[in-house]
This record gives sequence, C-alpha cells and structure tokens, in this order.
Amino acid sequence: MTESQLNNKLDEYTQRHRFWTNLVLNQFGFSLNLFITISIGFLGYLISTKDKYPEIVIDFNQSVNWNLVFYVFTLILVFISILSGSISIISRLYDLRLTRHIIWTRKAVFKKLNKFLPDSYINLKNESLIRTFIKVIFFKIEFIGEINADNFESIKLQFENIRKQSKILGRISWRAHKVQIVILVISVLIYGFTIF
Repeated sequence: MTESQLNNKLDEYTQRHRFWTNLVLNQFGFSLNLFITISIGFLGYLISTKDKYPEIVIDFNQSVNWNLVFYVFTLILVFISILSGSISIISRLYDLRLTRHIIWTRKAVFKKLNKFLPDSYINLKNESLIRTFIKVIFFKIEFIGEINADNFESIKLQFENIRKQSKILGRISWRAHKVQIVILVISVLIYGFTIF
C-alpha cells in the first residue's frame, strides 16, 4: 500500500470510530432515559395500588402476609433501580464534562507547546470507584488552567488524573446502568408473585 492509501484507510477507520462512538453514546443515553422512565412509572403504579395491601404490622403471633412482603420488597427494588439509574446519569454527565476538558487540553498543549500528552492505557485495578465518584460529584474538579512550557510536567500529572477520573466515571455509568436494568427486571418478577 502506498502512503496515500494508508492515510485514506486511517481516515476511514477514524470516521468509523467517530460514527460508532456517537451511536453508542446516543443509544446509552436513550437506554438510560428509557429504563429510568419505566422505573419511575412502575413506582408510581405501585404506589397507586397500595390500597390493595394491608398495613404493615409487625406481630410475631400472626402469619406472614407474603403478598405484602413481595409488594414492599418490590417497592424497595424499584427505588434502588431509580437510584442506580440516577447514579449512572450523573456519572455520565460528569464523564462527558471531563472528556470535553481532556480533548480541549490535548488541543491546547499541542497548539501552544507542540507536544503530545500521554495516551497510554489506564489501569484501574487498585482504584476506588465509589471514592472517585464522591470526589468528582461533591468536590471541585482540578481542571487544567494555564498552559506553558514551565508547567508541562505538572500538566501531564493533572491530565493523567483527569483521564483516570473520566475512565472511572465511564465504568460507573455502565455498571450502574446494568444494575438498574437487572434490579428492575427482578422487581417486576417479584411483583408478579403478588398478583398470583
């Protein structure tokens, strides 16, 4: 292959990657919104049917009302599904915010310093997902400000930290969404026991 053919092939692969990345982001957002809407609707339905179930009374002398137990358990699971979906949405929004800053920083460093920032694999094996989520959501994010040759090494360190946070948030988004779906399906199945 000639140099021109190689460049054309590389451009083609880049365009494919952009297309599929955009499609995945759109579908992920649609799926998140769909399942959180279904969960909220199901919770509303469950609350509207609460009159069909007796009040919760803890008395060890009475037999267990399994319909009530399944109903309450379903309510709890649907609430957890909504919470998990909300975590996924919040995590995704912050991930997109960090990703935008990563792209801006790469461009600014290349433009001003004619240097590349690291793009190596990020190992998350010993990283705490929960701690990072709390840190990003509740504390100020250390974005990269002024870019000059004197602070290139500190920019690289900050940049790697932001990349790590972004990757962790992406992982949290996907995991929380999976949990959301699984718990919603389980809650619907458990609610089925109250009907029969």
